[in-house]
Amino acid sequence: MVVGVLTVNPVFALTPAPDFDADGVEDLADICPFTPDPGQEDTDLNGVGNACEPFCLPTFGDVSGNGVTDIVDAQCTILTSLWALAAMFDPPPSCLAVAPEQADADCSGDVAVTDVLLVIGVALGSQPGPDLDADFDGCPDTCQTTLTDSDDDGVPDGFDNCPTVPNAAQNDVDDDSTGDVCDGCPLDPTKTSLGVCGCGIADDDADEDGLADCVDACDDTVPVIATPGGPSVAVPMSAGSPGCVAFTAAANQRLSILMISNLGECLEITVLDPAGEPLFGPELSCSAPSFTDLLVAANAGTYQLHMVPSNAATGNITVTVFDVPPDANHGGILGGPTVPVSLLVPAQNGAVQFEAAAGTRAAFRSVASPTKCTRYSLLAPNGTALIGPVLECSSEYFTDLVVLTQPGTYTLLLDPHNEATSSYTVQGFIVPEDDVELAGAFGTTSQLTLTVPSQNGFIEFAASAGDRISVLSQASPTICRTFSILSPSGITIVPPALVCSGTQFIDTVVVPETGIYSIFIDPKGAAITTENTTVFLVPDDVIETTTPGSSAVVLPLLVPGLDGFVEFEGSVGQRISITATRSPNGCTRFGLTGPLGTVFAPQLTCGAYFVDSMTLPATGIYTLSVDQHDQYAGTHTITVFDVPSDIVQGATIGGPSVGLTTTVPGQNGFVTFSGTAGAQIGIVASHVPGGCINHRLFNPSGTTLFGPQLACGTLTTATLTLPETGTYSFAVDGSGTYVGTTTVSVLAK
Repeated sequence: MVVGVLTVNPVFALTPAPDFDADGVEDLADICPFTPDPGQEDTDLNGVGNACEPFCLPTFGDVSGNGVTDIVDAQCTILTSLWALAAMFDPPPSCLAVAPEQADADCSGDVAVTDVLLVIGVALGSQPGPDLDADFDGCPDTCQTTLTDSDDDGVPDGFDNCPTVPNAAQNDVDDDSTGDVCDGCPLDPTKTSLGVCGCGIADDDADEDGLADCVDACDDTVPVIATPGGPSVAVPMSAGSPGCVAFTAAANQRLSILMISNLGECLEITVLDPAGEPLFGPELSCSAPSFTDLLVAANAGTYQLHMVPSNAATGNITVTVFDVPPDANHGGILGGPTVPVSLLVPAQNGAVQFEAAAGTRAAFRSVASPTKCTRYSLLAPNGTALIGPVLECSSEYFTDLVVLTQPGTYTLLLDPHNEATSSYTVQGFIVPEDDVELAGAFGTTSQLTLTVPSQNGFIEFAASAGDRISVLSQASPTICRTFSILSPSGITIVPPALVCSGTQFIDTVVVPETGIYSIFIDPKGAAITTENTTVFLVPDDVIETTTPGSSAVVLPLLVPGLDGFVEFEGSVGQRISITATRSPNGCTRFGLTGPLGTVFAPQLTCGAYFVDSMTLPATGIYTLSVDQHDQYAGTHTITVFDVPSDIVQGATIGGPSVGLTTTVPGQNGFVTFSGTAGAQIGIVASHVPGGCINHRLFNPSGTTLFGPQLACGTLTTATLTLPETGTYSFAVDGSGTYVGTTTVSVLAK
């Protein structure tokens, strides 16, 4: 019922209470509001007046009162239903010989199409079926009871603007046919509930993307439509406008979004749920590409991705919305086979679970193919993290030894970084106790067999305080591992050193105390190997003395780590050279110190060694150090030469040849001749015995005109034009330990 009309602000003006049937009783109090009933008789006291009490007409459907149900009654029932549909604002049809309510043939509370169909059926000779008239007495069962009033407010449901909530006054301020007591928006005639936008705001969707404008971040931009799990979509970006992608998701659907931009700008990214609330962000992403990681849609509906560049850039963003399957959970067995884990959709994670007893020594390995950055965590049965999360960007991740203190299920989590996907093989190992071997006598070899990843090894040996020891260890196969040596009291006397070659050598160490020492070998990653290790007792270094110009001295350095020294006395200004040979061949560092300190620092040489002619800076004792490299051991023969002055012979251009004879390695020769600027010459030099010689021609001013040039046979220069007038010098420098006679001819050209 209308009890007022809506005006601005709003202000309400009451109108006279209506009396539809003009019987002098207002509709709100009238027990028969559509049938004149001034006496308001209600014999059965059911709240419905006798004048409009639902009942069956003497002849079912005979609303015209002509005693039969025919086409006239069907037409009259049609007119009455149209009158009821028009809200009964006009007088009832004149064809009615009964109260309008009695045209409601099925007593449903409304005169409607169902009543028309019933009357037509009876006019054509059929009767109501058992679903309408169970006792076949010609009167529908619903007409033999009173009208329903569900909320007991005195207004039958068919006429009640709020049939489930008592409201006898039938107040309806906004005149939308829904009573105020059950109208979610009682002042908004367009809405009876809050909807998405609330009262007073229409739930319009201008861009038809499934989101009301009031919660649509892109209400002025037609979004690009994407499908979770479907193909990528291209989002064109224009200056000043955001990029929008809309997609439909089911409740609890797992999603992730990848954005690849060619804008070269940071993006502010927001994902809105169907109610316009942020599911992700806003978050500023300056990485390329941008990725949301896992999102879970709480409710079914249309979700929206909103992308705003940091500057007014133009270009395209390729967006992929992934339908993320459940995380891949697998069971593994410690000490058992590898477990394959395929994580092929961005944001899908994996887990492998292992049962273990308390005290189990374990290690875990994962290999990714292709190689992708992955975060790994190891969880204890109570959910605490024993390891990680650790970001690993190589193909292999290895935990090293973990002692599992609780019985139960341990979980290795695999979380590919950002949008990464990969396939993994995961394995759990039961690590046996470390292998400990007791070495025999010095110089004998002990073997460690490390068969399970993370198993370490110890070689133990006895030594006395002051012993000099060295260690040689060889791995098969070659792996990376660290070596260190611990004293009997647990002090590290050789710190851990990483070695990735097959052979490791620890040079001479003087042990500080008597007792059992331990060589600790720790393979890296998941490597396993067999290690053969020898501990040597190194005697005192060998020291020999000599005199420049005397015969060679021999240093028998037959134990790895054993070094030697050759001492000799020299005078200031004395010229010496040094040669050294080794048997068997190997690599050695040679260095020379003198009364004033270092003459030359140790130099590594792996062939014949020669120190060319040098002038001693002071008088006193000089020491040549001989340091065998790594595990090399052998005999060294050392000769120190007393080098005489260089040989100088004069020659003339076009004159006879001259000979230069050197007798000591390191001794050089010079041929001098006078020349005039502009003269053209050539030089021929031959050597007996054959060898290699460095040649150089110096101008009178000391600059080089020719060379240096190494010749291992006869040297013949091209024509040379002399640039200056004066004395020229042709130098002959035997390579290495060469000594012999060089014949030189200066030719006129």
